[in-house]
Amino acid sequence: MQISAVSAVSITWARSSSERAHLTRSLQSLAEHGLSLSIADRSEPSLQLHELSALANCTVVPAPGATLVAQVRTAFEADNRSRSRYVLYSEPDKELFFRHHLASFVAAAPDEDDVGIVVASRSPASFYSFPAMQRRTERAVNALCGRVLSARGDYCYGPFLVHRALVPDILSLPDDLGWGWRPAVFLKARQRGFRVMPIVGDFHCPVDQRLETPADRTHRLRQFSQNLRAFES
Repeated sequence: MQISAVSAVSITWARSSSERAHLTRSLQSLAEHGLSLSIADRSEPSLQLHELSALANCTVVPAPGATLVAQVRTAFEADNRSRSRYVLYSEPDKELFFRHHLASFVAAAPDEDDVGIVVASRSPASFYSFPAMQRRTERAVNALCGRVLSARGDYCYGPFLVHRALVPDILSLPDDLGWGWRPAVFLKARQRGFRVMPIVGDFHCPVDQRLETPADRTHRLRQFSQNLRAFES
């Protein structure tokens, strides 16, 4: 796939000046690829990502509402101006992926009409570089996705390409899905007859994200519960 066929969206919520600096640096590395980038930001006014708004190819819009799904919808709505064939979604803290893997990931994605989702999938070695509780919960989600989608892989790392034909499904997601919005979109693509394809790479965990606090473990369990909602219907 040509990177010119791709735009990008992300979501941000800076809660401290250091987090703002980190997210800004990471997303600047994404913007350097020349993609049209739309960001839905939930930060407090003093922490909003003004540096990114100054980039010619980047739009930062405030995200109304308090839910994750509402923020995701806002980002995809802002992207509608680009009209690219595919949209790259990623959480904002993937600086290593943006700098070292994004170009090769997009180049490896097949440019075929029946490809609906292309997921960046961690290799076994890179998967084991992530914290233990994260691995446990994401292994279970990956197993469910692999069974339903008939394609084994890692569906939890973060970045994925989505065909624009599926964007209306994202815009109609219910607010209470939480992180289950991701597998819900993958399942919808499958139901519509699109292929969902993992592309494996060595996407290692950043060193500063390898320690788990009790709060991190609670967050992973919450994410796991939300992911399960996508499989309930």
